[in-house]
Parts: sequence; structure tokens; C-alpha cells
Amino acid sequence: MRPPVRRRRERGVVLVIALAMLVGLVALVASVVASQQLALRAEENRINARRARVAASSGVQRAIAALADTIQDASGATTSSTVSSTVQGQAQMQTDEWYTLGDKGAEWFTVGTGRFRMEIVDAGSLANLNTATEQQLNTMPLTTQQVASILDWRETGTAARTEGAKDDYYNGLTKPYNAKLRAFDSVDELLDVRYFTPSDLYQITENSTSAVALPTLADGRQAVLADLLTVDSNAQQLQPNGQAMIGVGQGANNVQQRLQQYFGADAQRIAQNVPYNSLGDVFARTNSNNYGNVLDYLTTSTAPRIAGKINLNTASEAVLMTLPNMTQDLAQGIVNYQSTGFTKLSDLLQVSGFSDANNLRQFAGYFTVRSSVFLVRVVGEANGSTIALEAVVDTSSGTPRVIKMHDQPYSDMPARWGWSADVTNETTLVEAS
Repeated sequence: MRPPVRRRRERGVVLVIALAMLVGLVALVASVVASQQLALRAEENRINARRARVAASSGVQRAIAALADTIQDASGATTSSTVSSTVQGQAQMQTDEWYTLGDKGAEWFTVGTGRFRMEIVDAGSLANLNTATEQQLNTMPLTTQQVASILDWRETGTAARTEGAKDDYYNGLTKPYNAKLRAFDSVDELLDVRYFTPSDLYQITENSTSAVALPTLADGRQAVLADLLTVDSNAQQLQPNGQAMIGVGQGANNVQQRLQQYFGADAQRIAQNVPYNSLGDVFARTNSNNYGNVLDYLTTSTAPRIAGKINLNTASEAVLMTLPNMTQDLAQGIVNYQSTGFTKLSDLLQVSGFSDANNLRQFAGYFTVRSSVFLVRVVGEANGSTIALEAVVDTSSGTPRVIKMHDQPYSDMPARWGWSADVTNETTLVEAS
């Protein structure tokens, strides 16, 4: 028979072991519960992220519907009172529905359990990174090294400029790649180009070769490089009546008869000097009474659409100031006339300074009043989860279609887009079921 003390010790050991097992079991259960909670939270976050994306996608579809309505209105298919213009021959103006939709991100649209804010931006209101000349790039907040590297990146050929970069530089990086040697697909692609960092693109920089400081934007922000650029602008080469413009550039033949309708006695003199390299050259071959007709009816390009034209109706002063030799007075004159609206290119003659032939020769080739590509900027939200998208919508076929869609890289895109932090207006499109 074991002594009582020994029995008590054994019972104590058993009790300790039992307690230890119980503690371990409780810890295991707690761990399983915590793991399940984390899994549930993760799944809830995924669901909310998907709902936010669906809400953002709804914003893109709302924009497409507005652009489609505009096309219908302008073609006479409906009797809307909206001043509409996204159709052949019509001008894109600030009185159009697409321009005011969403109040530049200051309105929430509720769709089921999510909601979105949005803005439609005319791509023609921005400078095109793919068509900007070296002279135009030098007016932007860029160093000469950055300008050279942009040109080397987008141009064919293997020889780099003295301050630029081609394959021999990019292949020597820790993670090597080749120079693009073709057009940029997005503005963010600049971050692949030598000498560029995110701060160069998204922050105010003093490293500018521009002789003129960029003015503030309409929303009061100081312009940064990303505010000025697009890679997608495209304008249709059409007369105000919607017919194709008369080509007086390379490949133009037997144009005198078509010119006769608009230029009368000057038609023969203009036709004798075909082909022209620029519209500026045409002004020297006609009198001032025909300057408006040169703007409205002639082109030196054979393409039905041309990239890089800047829309007089929607461009900011900051973008207009990227044009070589543009003065602040001329740019402000254009912006001031936007409240009236440029219905045709010849309306430019109503802006102070542009009745001067020298100014017309310099700037006429940069401008349009119609655009066929729009940027749809949307932020979707669902239960605290947000996603920012930018879609590129092409309307040239008469039916708006998304040709690109990009998730945006920063969580503060509304501020970067210049949207108000306070959103007081809310519209319910679809009630939550």
C-alpha cells in the first residue's frame, strides 16, 4: 500500500497534466476560432472589394450611357434639350451632358450595396505624350534628359540621343528590359523611362526647362505632369457639316473644284501650291476673309482621324501653355471663350490675338473642337472598400466602347484628380435588394 503523501503527489501530477491539456485544448480552440474569424474577415474583405469593383464598373457603364445619349441627341434620334455633340461634325463642349455628369466627382451614385463617384474627361483636353514634339515637351516640367529619353523610348532606331537612353542602357539594369521603340500605352509607362520617378510624374517639380511656369488648374491645384498628359486623344477630320475635310497635304489631287465652293477666286492659287506641309502655309496663299474657311475645311492629313489635337472647348490653360510660343494672354483668351463654346474651328478668330495671321500659322494645326476619345474616372465603394478605375472610351464608330481599363495606383486618386473631399449630393440608381 502506497503512502498517502505519494498518492497525493500522483494525483497532483495527474491534475497538472489535465490542466495543461485543458489549457492546450482551450488555446487550440481559440486559435481555430481566431483563424476562422480571420478567414471570415478576409472573405468579407474580398466580397466588399468585388462589390466596390462592380460599383466602379457601373460608373463606367453610366458614362457610356451618357455618351451614347449624346450621340443620339446630336443625330436627331431624340428630342432632348441637352446641347449634345459627340457625333460627326459636332463640337465637344462644356454644356454637354457628359461634361457635367457626376459634378467632377462631387456626387455619389448608389447602386445596390455599393456606390460610385465619377467624372468624364475629354482626352482632347490633354497634351498627347505620343505626338508632342521635342519643342512642345521642352515647355513642360521636364529636364532635357527626360525629354531625350521620352523621344528615344517612343521612336524606332537603336542609336540613343546624348542625354537619352536605348537598349544599351535598359539592358544593363538589375532587371533588364528593352526600350519600347513605339507609342506609349499609358502615361504611367513613363516610370519605365530613364530619369523618371513617381515624384516626377505626380508631384510638383522645379526641374523644368520651361520658360513659362505652368498656371494653376481650374480647381485651384498647381499642375503636375500627370495632369497635362494623355496617350489616347483622337479627333475626327471633319467639316462643321460632318463631311470629310479637304486634304491639301501629301497625296492630294484635283482639289481645285472642291476648294472653289469655299475659296472662290483664291481656290486656284491655293490648289497650285498643293501639297502643303501645314495649315500655316495655306494662310499665306489666301486673304484674311478666307482664314475661317482654311480652319473649317482644310487639312494636311489624309487620315480620317488624327491623334494629339487639343480641344479648344475643354483644354485648361496649363495644357494650352504647353504649346510652343503660346502666351498667357492667348491661352486665357481661349479659356474665357469656352463659356461661349467653339462650335467650329473658325470661332478661334473671335478670340483676341487669333485674327493675326502669324498666330494662326503657329497654332492652327494644334487645335480641334471635336474629340472621339474620353477618359472615364471612377471610384467605387462598398462597406469601406474602394477601388479607382480609369477607362478609355472611343466614340468614333457612333457607339461608345471601352478600349482600355486601368486600376489606378494610389489610394488618394480623388485628390489627385482634383475632386472635392466633401460629397453632399447622392443619387440612387438601383436600390439594394
